[in-house]
Amino acid sequence: MNKDKILSIIFYIISVVFHPLLLVTITVSILLHSQNYAVSVPTNSKLAIIFVFFLLTFLVPFLSILIFYWAGSIDNWQLDKKEDRFLPFLLTTIFYIISAYFFTYKIPIAILPHITTLLWTTSVCLGLVTWITYFWQISAHGVGIGGILGFFVGLQVMTNSQDWSFWIQMFVFFVGLVMTARLYLQAHTPLQVWSGVLLGLVVCGSGQILFF
Repeated sequence: MNKDKILSIIFYIISVVFHPLLLVTITVSILLHSQNYAVSVPTNSKLAIIFVFFLLTFLVPFLSILIFYWAGSIDNWQLDKKEDRFLPFLLTTIFYIISAYFFTYKIPIAILPHITTLLWTTSVCLGLVTWITYFWQISAHGVGIGGILGFFVGLQVMTNSQDWSFWIQMFVFFVGLVMTARLYLQAHTPLQVWSGVLLGLVVCGSGQILFF
């Protein structure tokens, strides 16, 4: 196996691990297991919350993409082509809005107020990506990873705490890693990747600061 093949496999794995639909679950897991955050929540409850978010923000949208693929509405379940993205992205946006409404008004998580803000800002990002995708192929991976970086930056600003500096530094690294992976795999141009990162960073960061 040559060097290019090995790098392609590594960067493909990175793209899967940091799939945009998985990032909310990853972020909620980080929040629930961070020191001085949600310390009163029992471990079993934390696991239950993580599972619910995995179900609503990853599994249901991902299954809907597979259904589109099996029905022949899209050519590739990985949504490599701009033409395949609009309907799955639109449906995913609707799922996220429903989830945000559910946790904000039906079962508000008083001890985890930042999570509902994360859901709403993520929904806004998805809506913008869906609209942009109609005209141009912006990087959804870039939007996702940039959004989580913006979320933690906004969280640190609003809490006036250094508790999140480690995760800010980690996600700066992850942003570079994901951008490199998408470019190496030739999934996007540099402009598409940078535009995605900046969109996510601005929307999720400003949303956390303005609306929390």
